[in-house]
Amino acid sequence: MINKKIFYSNYFYLYFFYYHLVKTLTGDHLSRCIGRICGEKGKTKNAIENATRTRIIVQDAKISLLGSNINIGLARNSICSLILGAPPGKIYSNLRIIGKRVNEKI
Repeated sequence: MINKKIFYSNYFYLYFFYYHLVKTLTGDHLSRCIGRICGEKGKTKNAIENATRTRIIVQDAKISLLGSNINIGLARNSICSLILGAPPGKIYSNLRIIGKRVNEKI
């Protein structure tokens, strides 16, 4: 199983994917990747959650996302950029733009 949607209701999806599908990581690199996604004191994870209106669960080798289909795609793109090595500042600036778009739709 590569990517899977296992729960569906009218508004929410539960979607999960594995780190190794984005980039092959082993040992210390995997723990560093988890740290980059969570950020210092959860700052990066909370910024992604608030900007895209999703909930993120970071497990050992799996990331789970809960939210609407479009918002999950936005959060997944941000997380994949972090895994590939983008600096968190660039992710924050992209999230500001995403947050404005999401607020305009509402």
